[in-house]
Amino acid sequence: MNELVQDYLHYLRVERGLSDNTINSYRQDLTEAVTFLR
Repeated sequence: MNELVQDYLHYLRVERGLSDNTINSYRQDLTEAVTFLR
């Protein structure tokens, strides 16, 4: 699941051009969601 999150964050940075702060927020939220789902 972690690889999927990393791929998605890469997509958001490269394809969508989101800022570092936005990427960090997404990373934190997705990490918490994945932890909850385990």
